[in-house]
Amino acid sequence: AKATRRRKEQSANSNDGHTNKDDGQSNTNTNTPPSSSRPPEHRRDKTSKTSATSSSPTTSPSQPKHPDDMTLLEVFLSHPLVKVGKFFLLPYLLYLSYYSLLLQHPHHLSTLTLNILSPRPAVGVHSPRQLLIVAPPSSGTVQIQKELKNKLHLEMGHETSDTAWNFVRDGTVSWFHGIRFLSSPPSNEDLVRSFTAICGNYTENMGFHPAAYRVPENRCSYRSKWDDCWRKECYAILIEEWGCATRGNCEIG
Repeated sequence: AKATRRRKEQSANSNDGHTNKDDGQSNTNTNTPPSSSRPPEHRRDKTSKTSATSSSPTTSPSQPKHPDDMTLLEVFLSHPLVKVGKFFLLPYLLYLSYYSLLLQHPHHLSTLTLNILSPRPAVGVHSPRQLLIVAPPSSGTVQIQKELKNKLHLEMGHETSDTAWNFVRDGTVSWFHGIRFLSSPPSNEDLVRSFTAICGNYTENMGFHPAAYRVPENRCSYRSKWDDCWRKECYAILIEEWGCATRGNCEIG
């Protein structure tokens, strides 16, 4: 009887143990949190947004403006000729400013620098010069001009006396300036014939051009080597220069 009672107790204890294990497993399954997964709708919305972003065209902020949206100044500055021309225009403006300040308006340079720079005063085109050397062509006039310039530091020109755009404020070495010392022809017809031979049939080998004397009074274009305007200027200079030294009324220094 005792043995039978022990078997019943052991079987009852074993049943309780199984029951407790099942309860623990059920509790464990009950306490496990559900998997963190979004609903399919959220996934679909995210995918659609990504595809929309990737398919939209990218706009660069540095894209050029349409001419209709540009101001007049922007249209002018964006023109190809203006973009390229500034690389040529700026050196040319610096060139003109250099000669204009030093030769024509040196007092402005003194004023701008508070007299720190004191350039040489300007000499007018019709002002007398210190030195004029006249010699025949191919007699070493170029060498003489260089020697006076380098050794004596004189502003000497060769076949030019225009002080507005050339550093010739001390004088000139020239052969053509010798016409100042020529006597007048016997008749006006001979004088006109001589003028026509010089101004009517201009050649560069002659070594004379009206621009070498002064700024053209007829406002001739320097871009043109020779035209009617320069021809008139040539006649005007010859009338003033021919034999002026013998008459004592030379107007150009």
